[in-house]
Amino acid sequence: MNVSVILCTYNRVKLLGRVLEQLAAQDTPPDLAWEVLVVDNNSNDGTAALAQGYVQRFPARFRYAHVAQQGKAFALNAALDMVESEIIAFTDDDVDIDRRWLRELVQPFSNPSCMGVGGRIVPLFNQGQPNWLRGQLTRELRGPLVEFDLGDAPQPLKKAPFGANMAFRREIFQRHARFRTDLGPKGRNVVKGEDIEIADRVIAAGEPLVYVPSALVHHPVEPERQQRRYFFRWWFEHGRTSVMTDGIPANAATVFGVPRYLVSQACGAAVRGLLSFDEKRRLSHLLQAAKACGEVAASIGRAPGAPS
Repeated sequence: MNVSVILCTYNRVKLLGRVLEQLAAQDTPPDLAWEVLVVDNNSNDGTAALAQGYVQRFPARFRYAHVAQQGKAFALNAALDMVESEIIAFTDDDVDIDRRWLRELVQPFSNPSCMGVGGRIVPLFNQGQPNWLRGQLTRELRGPLVEFDLGDAPQPLKKAPFGANMAFRREIFQRHARFRTDLGPKGRNVVKGEDIEIADRVIAAGEPLVYVPSALVHHPVEPERQQRRYFFRWWFEHGRTSVMTDGIPANAATVFGVPRYLVSQACGAAVRGLLSFDEKRRLSHLLQAAKACGEVAASIGRAPGAPS
């Protein structure tokens, strides 16, 4: 079995070095041939020098590529043309990777029927944790933390994995096209979307995917990700993305070109939030309103019906 790990990065040189060191130290079986392709999406912060340093230190393990067209989906699609391995794995530049991550992630592919794998992602609070992010959390409070945890048992995967910890057979990208370039990070865009969209397509097509909890990465929750404004922005962008991927129901009634049900959702969630005395419940409702506002923004000028 041979594997290419694609890692796209943009202006995160302070985080990238940790991830590259963890990849270099992976505990893999001797019969696994693997490489890491670092794709620099037009960074200007020293990323190139750092990545090329790893290529010099580990010439049989690391490769470096520069993709000037801004946008992670463009970088991912360019990377797919640069690798020839039968298995293509993905991770991010801001995670902590378990030493046995790659070994565990690719093990299910020993079964020829397995077409893809999603690994476990656990949030990691290294620098404190606000009270409103402690204890039992609602979907709205968990979402921006980058958590993908379906429990301790391997199982068939019916939910889209995240791009920080997933892998597919190469033929998947031949059967189901590439990453959508209208989705995903571009500059300071905080919502991804390109990874979930392609995984949703693969799952909808009936391709067999599995969840492997032992393929573990932790996603540090940096202080800036613990700001309420980050959560509001994340859900607003998530709402925009959902309209881009799912479209608007063909029979949706509109007011001034905006689906009436979205206006109702935004107003209803905002009112529920303002009337709630519980901090977590209030914030969750207001984040629902932010998502609905993002959907409203994306629906302006968009005809009802199938997504673009």
